[in-house]
Amino acid sequence: MTGWKIDLTKIHCTTADLLREACKTSKDRTFFHYVPRRSEETYGGFQDKVNRMCNLLESEGGIQRGAKVCIMADNSPELLLTFSAITNMGAIWVPVNSQFIGESLRYIIDVSDASHICVSDEYRGRGRPSRADPLYRRDDGAGGEKVGDIREPRETR
Repeated sequence: MTGWKIDLTKIHCTTADLLREACKTSKDRTFFHYVPRRSEETYGGFQDKVNRMCNLLESEGGIQRGAKVCIMADNSPELLLTFSAITNMGAIWVPVNSQFIGESLRYIIDVSDASHICVSDEYRGRGRPSRADPLYRRDDGAGGEKVGDIREPRETR
């Protein structure tokens, strides 16, 4: 690709490393276009949002390195943002099939041993936790405690 100065031959490279490298040389270039909303995001803008999301998940959600975090959402910029923040923090992303409901959903959440669950608006109430908030810290398995709204990130790191 013309104009790219990113060394993609690094073997032990994470997605966070790739984004950081891209921001060094291409901060103002378009990172993605999201056709359904006719929107786009630059590398630099996306990195800023990821940093804010990391701060929110860590400070209000209590998510730390090694924590397993379920995400139930459709493919969207918000899913990419949440996934990126979770993995950048050193936590483990546990994708949840958005078609699961009831016992199938509970089984995946229980077997994954996830400490937190992020749910997009359209999947609220499909199973545990049943409250209508998008980020939970699991408790005794009967539900969850609201810890923050992932749609409004805080200050950057």
